[in-house]
Amino acid sequence: MGRNTTTAQSIESACKLDLRIMLKDGSICKNRHLGGSINWEHGGAISFESKVFENEKYLHVMYTTTNRYGSTTKHDYKIQLVSVPSNLGKGQVLYFRCPKTGKRARVLYSTYGNDLFLHRDYYKDHYGQRLFYNSQIASKDWYNNTMYFNYKRQVESFEKYLLTFKQWKRTYRGKETRHFKKLRQLKEKMMHYDIKRCEALRKVVYKYENIP
Repeated sequence: MGRNTTTAQSIESACKLDLRIMLKDGSICKNRHLGGSINWEHGGAISFESKVFENEKYLHVMYTTTNRYGSTTKHDYKIQLVSVPSNLGKGQVLYFRCPKTGKRARVLYSTYGNDLFLHRDYYKDHYGQRLFYNSQIASKDWYNNTMYFNYKRQVESFEKYLLTFKQWKRTYRGKETRHFKKLRQLKEKMMHYDIKRCEALRKVVYKYENIP
């Protein structure tokens, strides 16, 4: 899976297993035994098999990590899946059960030098380390730039998700559909921070152009 770092980490940059995404793309499916792999843009990859039946639910992950001294470790373990009744009273909601804390989570993270995929609370409780959003660890000058790229990734991810539908509508009976409204709002926020970051850049350029 690659190397982990011990410096301040963001949710966006950490290697993670996101159950919501795996359910949407069909990597995990009720009454199915499936297999596949996950590759992260910033490096790292794992193989997995998922099994979701009434009496047996788990995600089996297999990968290799390398520490800072160049030593490699092979990992091969199961992450249990649990079903919980929905708060809306409609069916069941699936969760990971953290291998270390036993807490339920929709997303598990491997970061801060830890090779396992764990609940975000584990890092805070055992190492005093938090997982931050990019905007929380960005400098003031780069805040708008960071927020722009955060929303840009969200827009691209949501547009990719919409492509999984054979067709989706922008409006229905004269009103925006739920999907189009979400996409529009994400794009508006992305453009807002794009304008802000361009303004900040112009100020920097003006400042340096007018240095005596």
